Amino acid sequence: MPRSLKVAKQYRERAKLALKRNGYARQQDLAEALGFARSTVNNFLNGKPVDYLNFLEICEKLQLALDEIADFADEEIPDSTLTSTSVVPSIEKFSIEHLYEALLCLNYTKQEDRFAEFVREHPIGACLIHGEPEFGQEWLLNRLLKLLPVQMTTAFVHRTSFLRVTRSYSLESLWRELAVATGATSSSPTDVAKAVCNLWQSQSVILIFKDVDQLPGAEFLDEFIHKFWHPLAAEACKCSSQTLNDRLIAFLVDSQGRANDWSINCTEILDVNWEPLQLLKLPKITHITRFELAYWLEKQKDKLPQALTVQIEQAVIEILESREFGIPQLVLEAVCKRCGHNWYQSERVWLKF
Repeated sequence: MPRSLKVAKQYRERAKLALKRNGYARQQDLAEALGFARSTVNNFLNGKPVDYLNFLEICEKLQLALDEIADFADEEIPDSTLTSTSVVPSIEKFSIEHLYEALLCLNYTKQEDRFAEFVREHPIGACLIHGEPEFGQEWLLNRLLKLLPVQMTTAFVHRTSFLRVTRSYSLESLWRELAVATGATSSSPTDVAKAVCNLWQSQSVILIFKDVDQLPGAEFLDEFIHKFWHPLAAEACKCSSQTLNDRLIAFLVDSQGRANDWSINCTEILDVNWEPLQLLKLPKITHITRFELAYWLEKQKDKLPQALTVQIEQAVIEILESREFGIPQLVLEAVCKRCGHNWYQSERVWLKF
């Protein structure tokens, strides 16, 4: 069963003010909107324990941050657990398929929502994935690829690294590699762009450029965008694919968080004025919060071992405190370990690109 939570004493007045601020004149009004008993809302507002999922729904309605107002410290722990020092005992290996399905639902929702909105409306575009070290950029990349309305087995996919630019201090080696990969008549960026468009006539084209953070400076990324992506996007807009669902997508992956310090021509907003020539900067990957991890464990408990979900808040505390307080890559490692699997062995299967 879910654990219960209560509003911390210092935030109870804020919770009561949020009731009226969100248009609920009475506790009964909020209770009816949620389909709860009035006593549940009353308990919430007065700092009494409320079922975890009910607590979550009330927070969402009142636009309150659960991980800020909840009193985790005073949460009661069932007597049956008092003899144990850890909520996560040694467990047998849990289904790797179930674990994978569950992990696909943990974190990265802002990035996935933005990307899903983008590919739903636009067949052409370049996206920047970025975050601090060990924030799971490649895991996110592979999750985003699953959102494309295409069969990856039939798509033209080319992966490369900007490290070659760092070694030569020039983009010329990158142009040569792309020319060979795409069958371009020469290694000029314009000819490579035309070759990519020719490929796009019959299939989806996915270009993955890793190690953006290894570029010597922002000017190299600007040169790449202006000399390669702009001509490619402009040409692609004139010669659309023959198949409705085919996409021409470029991913730029920053694994060190350097892109935030660079002044580059990009946008974070998708609106009617957006054009494929503009680099779309996806939301920065952030820490996994206690609230996010707890909510995920509750929602995915049918795919996870019982030892990990029977005492959710204690499991959350142990995972986050042992893993630098929510660094995504480390949280993924910790969850896999508690399910009897090694993340680094599993990612060889899961991370196909």
